[in-house]
Amino acid sequence: MQNKLALLGGKKVITKPFIPYSSIGKEEEIAAKKVLKKKFYLISSVHLKKILEEILFTVVITFRNLKGHLKKNLKSNMQFLSIHGHQDLL
Repeated sequence: MQNKLALLGGKKVITKPFIPYSSIGKEEEIAAKKVLKKKFYLISSVHLKKILEEILFTVVITFRNLKGHLKKNLKSNMQFLSIHGHQDLL
């Protein structure tokens, strides 16, 4: 007895079509729709790093500006108090 593949002229083992099957059920479909509705997108670590660097840069610049502003106002307020005779508040 010689066994040949059906492709090469042998007897077919499977004679009926396969029943369609999906591993994605109703629960997975609902979960996927929720994610899409929230507009939640996956981003790569490279993009995330770039976004975080931009945020950090903005925070650092903001604090530097604030520090300079506070320093300038403190000096100005101290001069005002000393000119107007309020050294006891210094």
